[in-house]
Amino acid sequence: MFQISGASIVGADHRKDLHATNGQDALCVLALPDSPFGEGHIALVADGCGSGVHTEVGAKIGVRLLGRSLVSHMQALKPRHEGGRLNFIDVLEHARQDTLARLRILAQDMGGSWTVTVNNYFLFTIVGVIVTEQYSCFFSIGDGLVVVNDEEIWIEPDKGNAPVYLGYGLVDSSLHKHRPNALRFNILRTTATSRLDHFLIGTDGMIYMRDAAHLSLPGKRDLVGPLSQFWTQDKYFTNPDALRRRLALVNRRHIQPDWEGRRLIKSAGHLKDDVAFIVGRRIL
Repeated sequence: MFQISGASIVGADHRKDLHATNGQDALCVLALPDSPFGEGHIALVADGCGSGVHTEVGAKIGVRLLGRSLVSHMQALKPRHEGGRLNFIDVLEHARQDTLARLRILAQDMGGSWTVTVNNYFLFTIVGVIVTEQYSCFFSIGDGLVVVNDEEIWIEPDKGNAPVYLGYGLVDSSLHKHRPNALRFNILRTTATSRLDHFLIGTDGMIYMRDAAHLSLPGKRDLVGPLSQFWTQDKYFTNPDALRRRLALVNRRHIQPDWEGRRLIKSAGHLKDDVAFIVGRRIL
C-alpha cells in the first residue's frame, strides 16, 4: 500500500566532539505480514538520551526489540472494538512490557550499577506508526514529530527539555508514583488507512530541518526546502540512498574563503542535533 523510506545523520553539534562519532538516533521498518486488520508495516525512530554515554546502543537495540514485539502482538490480536483505540492501546502496552523485560535482562547481564547501566545505555525516546490495510496508529514515548497527511504534530518534551524515555520503566522514578501513564505510549492519532495519503515520523532533531527550509544548502544556492519534499519527490523512494544524501547535503561542513576580509567562513551544517526519520506515501 505504501512506499517507505528512511534515513539518519549525526548532528553538527555532536561532530564537534571527536569522541561523538556515533549518532544517538536509530530507525527501523518491519513488515507486518498478517494481522486481523490486514498486512502492513511498523516503523519506529528512537533518540538516545544526550547525557548518556552510550545511549545510541539502547536506541538501536530498542527499535528492533520493540518492532518485533509489535509485529507479534499485532498478529495475535483479537479485536475488542472494530477500529477502536483499545486495540492499539493493548498492543502497545504489551509490546512495551516485552521490550522492557528484554532490556532488563541485558542490563542485568552487563553488571555494575543498575541505575548507571540503564542511564548510560537504555534511555531513548520512541516515535512510531503501525500501518495496516484497515487502520493506522501513530504513537510516542518522549518528543519528536509525526506528520499525518499534511498535519504536523510536534511532540514537546517536559519542562527543562526533559523528555520521557521508554527506559524509565526500568528504574525507580517519580513518574511511577505521580504520572504512571507518562511511562506508557501516547497514541497521537488513529485513522482509517483509506484516509492516509502520506506520513512522516521523526526524532526531535527534525525541528532543525523545518527551520532550515528557507536557507541555502551549505556552499550551494539551492534551498533546503520544506518537509513536504520528502513525500512528494519520487527520488526519495526510487533511490534507497537519496534521503541520506539529502541529509548529508543539508548538514555538510563547508568553508568559504573571504578574500577581501582575509578570513575563512565556516559552516558546520544546518542540523545541530541528530536526525532520524521515516517517510511513507500511498502507492498510486
